[in-house]
Amino acid sequence: AGIMGGMNSGVRDDTDTIVLESAYFDPISIRRTSKRLGLVTESSKRFEKGVDPEGVILALHRLTQIILKVAGGRPSADWVDIYPQNILPEDIQLSLDYVNRLLGTSITKRDAVRLLKLIGCKTKNARGKRISVSSPPWRPDLTRPVDLVEEIARLYGYKNIPEHMPYVLCHSVQVPPRLKLEEKIRTVLSTLGFYEAVSWSFLSDSDAQIFSEGEGHVELLNPLNAESRLMRRWIVPGLLKAVSYNINRGIKDISLFEMGKVFAPRESGVAGEADEHYHLAGAMSGLASPKNWEQGKRPIDIIDVKEVVFSIFGGLRIQPPLVSPSRHQFLDKDDSFLIVYDGNEIGWCGRLDNEVLKRLDIPSPVYVFEIRLDELFSMYINRKVVFKPFSRFPFVVRDVAMVVDSSVLHGTIMQSFNRHINKLVQCVELFDIYSGEGIPKGKKSMAYRLVFGSSEGTLTDKEVDEAFWGIVSKVLADVGGVLR
Repeated sequence: AGIMGGMNSGVRDDTDTIVLESAYFDPISIRRTSKRLGLVTESSKRFEKGVDPEGVILALHRLTQIILKVAGGRPSADWVDIYPQNILPEDIQLSLDYVNRLLGTSITKRDAVRLLKLIGCKTKNARGKRISVSSPPWRPDLTRPVDLVEEIARLYGYKNIPEHMPYVLCHSVQVPPRLKLEEKIRTVLSTLGFYEAVSWSFLSDSDAQIFSEGEGHVELLNPLNAESRLMRRWIVPGLLKAVSYNINRGIKDISLFEMGKVFAPRESGVAGEADEHYHLAGAMSGLASPKNWEQGKRPIDIIDVKEVVFSIFGGLRIQPPLVSPSRHQFLDKDDSFLIVYDGNEIGWCGRLDNEVLKRLDIPSPVYVFEIRLDELFSMYINRKVVFKPFSRFPFVVRDVAMVVDSSVLHGTIMQSFNRHINKLVQCVELFDIYSGEGIPKGKKSMAYRLVFGSSEGTLTDKEVDEAFWGIVSKVLADVGGVLR
């Protein structure tokens, strides 16, 4: 009742007797039943917002009058009124000082009473500057003093309310470290040409099948619709909807990021409980840079996305992470990697698998990344930023090329370098990778540059050679490589 009538009680062509019912239904009950059944009708929308309980009999007589006028007939002389519990009007205590403080006016008690009577309110003079107000039954929205203040302002006239700047008490506020972290990330990514997006925290079943990889999701008891009944475990699915929307409207070069909460079922297994975590995600598609006369079109590749990830760590003054092969099924296995810090996976990055792009109806390659902000925040607050003066003495550069198995990763070699370098090594960087003529099958050549220096004096060739070959020999032993 109050939502949808039944087939057996409907009016047909041969109907000659009609029983009319005019009723008031509890708004909360109607709302709950409508959502539980997934059935929204004109009737449910009207009753869940509240109607005039005192208008039931008037509505019954009016409907009877219309039927007699349009279709004819003879009304019954008897009618039944069942009103088990009177619905009393709200009794609201309104302070005149409260009204004038909110509106910045000098409305008198007499004017306030006059304005409230215009909308059907009944007032009783209370002591001092207080008014006892009974709201009319056809205004179920008037339940609080502030509701009455809003009506007084509307009837008094907004043009009659004086304008003045608000009084603000200024005091210093210490920004929480997490907000500082988020602001720094926004600065880094906006500098790189990204735009911040805000997507829904809800997920459809089809998207969950693509990105969940067998993991459970938090289900909503009262979803907005069937496509939004799950809570997201990753932010990327929402960003991909924005990417698809833009590409389908002719915007091909896209760089978006978002920071927000993700949700996972609590390990305790209690239904309805969820663990919340903060993530940072990004999506890139199109050209790496606008086409100009100096260079042609170059599409975004995995190196561009990796540079973005490393720029985030650099902007936060955190040591760059290591990378390892990705195991996520929705990413291309040859064009993706995991983001690893202190041996723990804190995120992933790569190109979406072609089958995933087809299912999402995205016609061009898309690169995505997602990082757990909780872990990043822990690194941020525990980092040690120490000023190191520039050396007044010259640097010495040594290069080494080593032949290793094709399966050996740059991150593995860098881990070995980091274990064995001493205080004389200022930096280590990869500058060349080669495979082909002169290199055995299944092998590749990787060339690294080591920069030596000291703030205490100029290094001799002997000091550099001893340090260089000591480090290189240990790295070769770790990765199973040989000098080229």
